[in-house]
Amino acid sequence: MKSKTSYFNKAIFHKNFTLYWPLWGMYSLLMLFIMPLAIELNFYQMRLWAVVEEANRNYKLDNLIEILDSRVGLILVFVFAVIYAMALFGYLFNTKSANMIHSLPVTREELFGTNYITGLLFLIVPQIIAFVLSVFVCIFNGVTQVQYPALWFLSMMVSSICFFSMATLCCFLTGQMIAVPIYYMALNFWYPVVQLLVGGFVSFNGYGLSATEAMDVMNCDWLCPPICLYRNVYFTAESIERADGYVTTTDSFMFRGGKELLVYFLVGVVMAVIAYIFYRKRAIECAQDLLSFEFLKPIFRWVIGIVVGIATSIGVQIILVSFEVGLNTPLIIFLTIVLSVLFFFLADMFVQKSFRVINVKRMKECGLFLIFTLICTILIRVGTGMVENQIPEKDKIQYVSLKCDGRVVLGKNQTEKILEVHRTLVENKNQFRYYENLAVYSEGNSNINLYYKLKDGRTLSRSYNVPHTEAGESILRGLEDELKKPDVYLESVFAESLGSVDEFSEGYIDMFSDDNYVGSVSFGAVEAQKIYEAFYQDCKEGTAQPYNSYTYNYEMPSNCYKETVFISYYFKTNRPEEFQLYFSSGQNYFSYEERKNLDGSSRFYVERYISFGTECKNLIQTLIDLEIIKSEEDLHTYQGEY
Repeated sequence: MKSKTSYFNKAIFHKNFTLYWPLWGMYSLLMLFIMPLAIELNFYQMRLWAVVEEANRNYKLDNLIEILDSRVGLILVFVFAVIYAMALFGYLFNTKSANMIHSLPVTREELFGTNYITGLLFLIVPQIIAFVLSVFVCIFNGVTQVQYPALWFLSMMVSSICFFSMATLCCFLTGQMIAVPIYYMALNFWYPVVQLLVGGFVSFNGYGLSATEAMDVMNCDWLCPPICLYRNVYFTAESIERADGYVTTTDSFMFRGGKELLVYFLVGVVMAVIAYIFYRKRAIECAQDLLSFEFLKPIFRWVIGIVVGIATSIGVQIILVSFEVGLNTPLIIFLTIVLSVLFFFLADMFVQKSFRVINVKRMKECGLFLIFTLICTILIRVGTGMVENQIPEKDKIQYVSLKCDGRVVLGKNQTEKILEVHRTLVENKNQFRYYENLAVYSEGNSNINLYYKLKDGRTLSRSYNVPHTEAGESILRGLEDELKKPDVYLESVFAESLGSVDEFSEGYIDMFSDDNYVGSVSFGAVEAQKIYEAFYQDCKEGTAQPYNSYTYNYEMPSNCYKETVFISYYFKTNRPEEFQLYFSSGQNYFSYEERKNLDGSSRFYVERYISFGTECKNLIQTLIDLEIIKSEEDLHTYQGEY
């Protein structure tokens, strides 16, 4: 009669438990420290507060959620998963130990099952203890919402299954213990590395394209379990409408990330099955080998060749640019291919443990690798060129912003002008890219940033370095002329199309005596409104622009006053994203705070400063009428300083 297959051996489990007690003991202490002990210490501090019990209970819940949401447990699971895997399957990395263990009267199924279950228990049992003690601590302190620690435990358990399965698989891919954490990191973070490399390659080959933009296009957290779990598994407070019209949070929280936990639980199960298959097929003789299976060797050569080759190519490009060496597409492609082939053979040297790796078979494989690398490089460059030339259609744009050197702002009302500038930049990209690839351009350059929000929800951004050549200055002068138009300037300063001032707060003016600051004069909401209206009138008449414009060739007018007015007010808008674009690069904003209204709109608390000069007659007269200054003689210009 056929004997029953066993997947667990008590003797091996007992040996693991007693041999590795320092590891699971340390992990258990850390779990107790970050959960029940941290919660109790937090609650103890609150017990010292002489506050109302109901308020104290709410504070305790808030702090409990903050502890559960710290992600420290996730980091510990990620680290200890690979440590446990390396310890429990460490016998595979030494030929003598591997032969001895596999000569015992136990099957590979028992070895795998026992060690795998042991590793999971080392991770999950301390989590159970921490969870149970945390529940007791919460109940003892009057916090009865124990579902939150339970959800924390669920997320930790799923993370343990996922990460330990991946770490176990990595142990069977190599015969060298030092390679396990490297493979583990590669398996978890391969996609961010690809994002970074493609983004860096695109940023050097594409005019106006940034590595961040390319990485955002390729963004897919699901392919990186640690980052996905870190970002998407958390608690968030529920919101309610307050009587005064604001939206505030309640003492109830929602758990986010259930879908992610389900996916990574399944990933962990699949990884465990694959690890089991690999363990059964793994040869004992591969101990001390970099790779345990023959089919992994060409994969290793190709991956190292392409990844390290592109990374080194980007590094060399950075060095060449620092030495003002102009780069072009053929040179970049040639450099990338040469370096990729070099690292292809270096990777093979590690695999073969020999410097003699060049033979007919390897040269044929290298030929295929070279063709593949060339195709990939050309495809990336062609794709970069297509993205370079991408200009949204006007009817598909929800809103758009243009910044020049972080100051000049054109918005949705100037969409046609922004598209015209964008087209001109694309037409001159070859010329401008040449200067961009030089570390220093003696005539200087300006930066133009474009940001599009499309009606389908997508965004598109570009950042162009525009050299002060004839073609570049033509674009910059066009922007300067556009900003001189009264309606364009008013929109760039006051963002009237986005909303309106809802309420004025207060303000002050810094006063000087010759070159010395002598203090400030404060005023209230009524005065702030009158000063705002006077400044608006000066902008409308065109007298305030010289003192509040920052174009590429801007110089401070000598008749600008040293005194500066600061006012604060509330700006109500239904288009907060657009307003923030104006704030981040608008005229003379220096601080803001967003608050949500009951009707879904946003109310921004804005602080801004106003520079003015002798031509701003409305503002000067208003300051006199409000008795903030006695006469224009109280104001001091920069005459003779510029």
